[in-house]
Amino acid sequence: MRRLLLLIIIAAAQAACLEPLVSDEIPPGDVFGSGTPETAPLAEALPRVQPNLHFFTQQVAYLRGFASGAPVWYWNVDGANSKYIAPMYVVLGKDGQIGLPIIDVLPGDVGYTPWWRRTVVRTTDKYQGEKIWSRAAVDAGVRLGILSEPEPTTSIVNCPVALQGTTFEVGNGLVSEASRVWYRNTAAYWIQFKETLDVPLESREMPRFPVYVLQRIDSAAPLYEFATGVDLNGDRALNASNNIFAGGLDEARYSPLWFASFVRVAADVRSVDTSTVPELTRESQLVDANGQPVSSRVISVAPAPDALINCPIQRAKGEL
Repeated sequence: MRRLLLLIIIAAAQAACLEPLVSDEIPPGDVFGSGTPETAPLAEALPRVQPNLHFFTQQVAYLRGFASGAPVWYWNVDGANSKYIAPMYVVLGKDGQIGLPIIDVLPGDVGYTPWWRRTVVRTTDKYQGEKIWSRAAVDAGVRLGILSEPEPTTSIVNCPVALQGTTFEVGNGLVSEASRVWYRNTAAYWIQFKETLDVPLESREMPRFPVYVLQRIDSAAPLYEFATGVDLNGDRALNASNNIFAGGLDEARYSPLWFASFVRVAADVRSVDTSTVPELTRESQLVDANGQPVSSRVISVAPAPDALINCPIQRAKGEL
């Protein structure tokens, strides 16, 4: 009898070993979104996220500067920055509809960056309306066959994650506001600048170029109202500067990611505070190909490669 009982116990154990301890199926409730987009929880309200809210973009200054000899309007974006590129997923339906973008890092997280590589994920014939609101849902959808393999593109978007309700000027008296993006089945907000940049698939870093911040040799402050808080030209606004970008839109030396380069110029240089036609408005008037001063009007140049700045140039006033 004892031997028979032992055989029964062994057989039961062996049978149990034949069954998977965990189902191979992915429980949709654990991965896919639930409810409606309008009722989705807010990412910035999560306890884990709240200590990092000071890293989120909260101020986007609308400013004036110069590039390639011409005046430009541009934005100066605060918040966390980086030189690296992260993936952003866009789900493309059979009907051509595009869902909200999906990201997997927020400001304060390791790997966060405002620079995102547009990665397309297409639904398949097996797709039954599952709510793809997270990177985990993308991965699960691919494994279940309801989504195709992600297709990275060369298109990089400048989309800093911002606090909900963040607003900023776009010119012509118009104001824009941060828009929604999915983060791990919660709603986050970011600012979607219109211009994109092509970066090869094998590159993980953004191209970056200098923006020259001018300061007269006999002055304690740069020619930059936003930085000094001083109205240099008397127009009762703090948006003027003699900042010079290495290149303008569509030029080889343009990127929305810049590093500061501080330039000391002669005491009598005409600038935004003394003239409607500033004297120095293009990179070639400041430095040569090796970054050395090209004339006596430029006293010294001090690049700060680690001082990264997110400053997209605007193509048309009133638009992102």
